Amino acid sequence: MRVQTQSHPFLLTVMAVIILSLSAQLTLNLDIAAFDIPITGQSLAVLVIAYLLGIQWGSLSILIYLVIGGLGMPVFADGASGFDKLLGASGGFLYGFLIASLVVNTVITEKQISWYRSLMFMTLGTLVILIFGGFHLSYFIPWSKVLSAGIIPFLPGATIKILLGCFITVVFDKLLNN
Repeated sequence: MRVQTQSHPFLLTVMAVIILSLSAQLTLNLDIAAFDIPITGQSLAVLVIAYLLGIQWGSLSILIYLVIGGLGMPVFADGASGFDKLLGASGGFLYGFLIASLVVNTVITEKQISWYRSLMFMTLGTLVILIFGGFHLSYFIPWSKVLSAGIIPFLPGATIKILLGCFITVVFDKLLNN
């Protein structure tokens, strides 16, 4: 079952923002068509937070992260910040985090955690993030290069993060229920 947020939603939200901010510092930078696009631990953290905290508190955590990063707190990849990052080449991936949380929590509403449900959640969330990232990136590079430069390079890491996210949510559920 997902984390129960009734007793300490503020504390869980703050912890989620901190975890998300720290995960953004785990980066591997790709130079794509003169843009530095980071592969980070963010999408893993985003999807685990969204899955465990649900649509209300998970999405609020992600929104707070985006707002404080946009306002100048160095929480984005490699300590970056500012609304220019949200509007820049990798911005679609950033706001895709919030959209992914809203979409997957709307589509997959079952509260019971299982490997299969977690796999569906993580995969759908990753697709939403990549789609929004790709569409946004198309404002900076030609459509013909978006797939080869803005989506395909992320797939191996995304696959690993999907599987790791499934493992984390299932293990976390087992620890909470024992």
